[in-house]
Amino acid sequence: MIKIYKVFKEITAWYFPKKEDKVFCIGMHKTGTTSLAKALTILGYRVRDYPSVRLLGDRFLWLRGTQINDFNCFTDATIIPLYKRLDKKFPNSKFIITIRPINSWLESCSKWPNFIRPNVTGKRKIYRERVLGAKNYDEVIFKEKYQEHFNDVTSYFKNRQKDLLLLDLYQDNKWEAICEFLKKPKPQEDYPHSNAGTNKRLINKIVTELGLDDKTKDLAHNKFLNDKKLNEDKIKKFLKDLS
Repeated sequence: MIKIYKVFKEITAWYFPKKEDKVFCIGMHKTGTTSLAKALTILGYRVRDYPSVRLLGDRFLWLRGTQINDFNCFTDATIIPLYKRLDKKFPNSKFIITIRPINSWLESCSKWPNFIRPNVTGKRKIYRERVLGAKNYDEVIFKEKYQEHFNDVTSYFKNRQKDLLLLDLYQDNKWEAICEFLKKPKPQEDYPHSNAGTNKRLINKIVTELGLDDKTKDLAHNKFLNDKKLNEDKIKKFLKDLS
């Protein structure tokens, strides 16, 4: 009965969401999405990075739970298959696609441990096959899907430039570009530069080992993703203090 109630709340949230303008970041993996999530948090957005999606087979239905109402900014590749539906559902929202030179992107993907793991199953496998074309790194397929996604997005927004920002991973004026696009004042602090993959994996490992929930994991991500001296003791102390 509890499960049915949760699914009912989820469906209600998706089909009858709060009327709130949102920001959707629809760049591919390894294009600076983690840094962008941190930057948008600094700007005051309620950011959900890598939101979980309800699936039916390999079909993307909607965001799980009440995320669509709990947050007003969503980042990372899991929302890519839903971006046109999200645009129609929230017509005054803004979209940001993070990009980088294709050879640099392919090199980064080829070196990322998560893309060469042999045992990718479940939702992660479906996410990757839908967005990247393959569950593990394949230069030809990844390159084709990257270009396909870029062409699809720029074609979709070709007469609506005010609704889409192209943000290059290597451009110097990211704060200026984002703040002008979103009509926000530029923060005093530097734009966050994150190599957060290692930190994220460590946090997720500890949260899983301790049997904690996604909300706690999100709090740990927001605090530690850009920590240059992160270790298990620091994470465990933070999680213990939360309880």
